[in-house]
Amino acid sequence: MTPASTMALQVAAEVVAEAHGYAADAVLAPERVPAGSVPTRRELRGKRHLAAYLANVGLGVPLAHVASAVGIDRAAIRRGFHRIEDGREDGRADRHLTRLERRAQQRFRQVMGAAA
Repeated sequence: MTPASTMALQVAAEVVAEAHGYAADAVLAPERVPAGSVPTRRELRGKRHLAAYLANVGLGVPLAHVASAVGIDRAAIRRGFHRIEDGREDGRADRHLTRLERRAQQRFRQVMGAAA
């Protein structure tokens, strides 16, 4: 994975974490979260898929890179993306995702501009 792709995924995780009240490290943590943890495995899986979605769709990171970086196979990532896309049929969810995409894109531009 390129440094820009790594940064894009980190930015996406931070945006998701801030919007949903989690730590960015938790969003990108391995799937093996102890049972009974708060947030739950299911919640974290959804947030991980959302961060991957933002990195892929909003920031242009190739699907294979995203899947590898978050430790989820491409088929599972695609299923998560389909759930997210299906959720976009709800206008409120679509607006929320659009705001997250814009925030991720803006932050990514700032981070990459500062790195140049």
